[in-house]
Amino acid sequence: MKIVWTVPNPESLIYVRVHLESTPTRARPIKGPIANGQVVGYEVLPPTVEGRHRRFERRVFTVRSYDRCNEPEGTYKPPWMPSEAVLVSELLEAALAPSREMAQ
Repeated sequence: MKIVWTVPNPESLIYVRVHLESTPTRARPIKGPIANGQVVGYEVLPPTVEGRHRRFERRVFTVRSYDRCNEPEGTYKPPWMPSEAVLVSELLEAALAPSREMAQ
């Protein structure tokens, strides 16, 4: 899995919201805002992934103005986070892990 981060230090984010976006390409940058959030990263799909009707489902990572990284005492105080959120540390670990394609 390859993620392109559009922020300088994704490690500074605790969590990001995940959205599926239908795009015409596997790898071109995704510009925001999406779902009322600022795009902080997006998934790049390998060339082996086939699209449906010339569209590709890609994960887009966003944060909103009231998320913990922007407002520490806001709606999502520790340990809470939105239901569609994932921990950035888990994404970074997964990106470093060997891909399933390489292991087979």
